[in-house]
Amino acid sequence: MSYILVDTCVFLRLPTAYEETLDCIMKVSDVIALTKQILKEYEGRASASRLVLQAFLEDLNQKDKIQYFRASVVTAAHRRRRRARATNYPLHRKDRMWIDTAIAVGATYIVSTNDHLLRLRANRSDGGTVEAIDPFEYKEIRCPNKAD
Repeated sequence: MSYILVDTCVFLRLPTAYEETLDCIMKVSDVIALTKQILKEYEGRASASRLVLQAFLEDLNQKDKIQYFRASVVTAAHRRRRRARATNYPLHRKDRMWIDTAIAVGATYIVSTNDHLLRLRANRSDGGTVEAIDPFEYKEIRCPNKAD
């Protein structure tokens, strides 16, 4: 099992644009890491599609595809990391939570369509490397045998 983060922009395009990517997430052993801050962003940006997003998150939770982390875990990891080495952060401060959370939980990927995240070099974490990739690249890496 490995952790991934799924940026809000991917969930907002449910169920159409990234349906195959989300099906892939359901099939592999990856688990989506969430914090209250991430959930708050999901809910704040998903006002029009809130019911779809809420139903999808409930489905993910029932299938044990979500792991919730306290903000204190992310904060503590951020403090340790700031002393240890430089972090590749996006220009927008609001996007930093994705990097901090991914590093704190040892996530492998941040699945996003956000150019600010996708242009970053991979970050190192205690668990390995955290890389921002787009949903189609995630599907190719994690579910390569599925016919298009």
